[in-house]
Amino acid sequence: MSCLCLDGVSVSHESNHGSLATDQLTPCIKPLIYPTKPLKCSRESQSTFFANNLSVPTYSTYPQRDKIGSVDSFNMNSKRDRPLNIAILLNSYRSPFITEIRDSYIRTIGAISHDASLSFFYPAEKPDDFPDPEKFDLIVIGGSNTDPRKKHQWILRVHSFILDVVAKHPGKKLCGICWGHQTISMLFGAKVVDMEVPELGVTEAKLTPAGRRFFSRHTGSGVLLLQQHHRRAVGSPPEGFSELVYGNQSFLSHNNAILTLQGHPEKDAQCAMLRLRDVTRWFGVEDGNQTALDRFKRAMERHHHGPEVWEKVLDWARDKRPKSGIQP
Repeated sequence: MSCLCLDGVSVSHESNHGSLATDQLTPCIKPLIYPTKPLKCSRESQSTFFANNLSVPTYSTYPQRDKIGSVDSFNMNSKRDRPLNIAILLNSYRSPFITEIRDSYIRTIGAISHDASLSFFYPAEKPDDFPDPEKFDLIVIGGSNTDPRKKHQWILRVHSFILDVVAKHPGKKLCGICWGHQTISMLFGAKVVDMEVPELGVTEAKLTPAGRRFFSRHTGSGVLLLQQHHRRAVGSPPEGFSELVYGNQSFLSHNNAILTLQGHPEKDAQCAMLRLRDVTRWFGVEDGNQTALDRFKRAMERHHHGPEVWEKVLDWARDKRPKSGIQP
């Protein structure tokens, strides 16, 4: 276990490959290495860290994909109270952007919460790398670069994990994002279909009456603006869920334990633009067509409700009342 002290914020990392060496760290943020437990830090120092450090496009402070260990945690809790423990499954297979995707979660959640502790897991890369549900208040099934309908062994293990949580830990809060939204929907009887036109960038989706009741205090309107990056979609509602966003883009289970979103509340423009070149593959745009690329870039830079959605998700995760979901 090593502790990197970055502007007063402790980031603990335990790797199967051993502690991080100082030459693996970017020179723009000079850390101090302490062979001790993570240090406590104030809310002000955490806010300063996220504003000044995690907003820059340099992520070398964190281990590269082949250096990621089975324990990968970031404690944002600046109080003595018990933190909100969140497990996040990053399901991308051999993605060159895996650390940037992780950092986007840290930036977005860290900007709106100071009592969250994030732990990341990588089941597509590491067999049986799953959280213990007893140790977490919220489990997020994140996005992926793989078709959720495939029968790869790691995908089937994720299916088993989700079903095990639902069966053996009733009431445990699960949140599916993009691939996670599609996967959970499939497990409850929905179909995933190929889209005629993929979605890329911030889009506007209309909230259902149930969705307005669930999100309105946080979004202040009848629409939801989120980053999108998908070419598959849920074609029908899963059984036992209420539709929150028209077009099968968000669901809440009737027992209030499972929430799914097709959009990416964790993605900011910085993270979204890492996949700007998907425009050429998905839409047939020539690589040199700067006008088209700029149009999608502007879509990724639009205002979105990612932070507001996370505020709602974390409030929902703290709510332990059973069977308080929104009915159709």
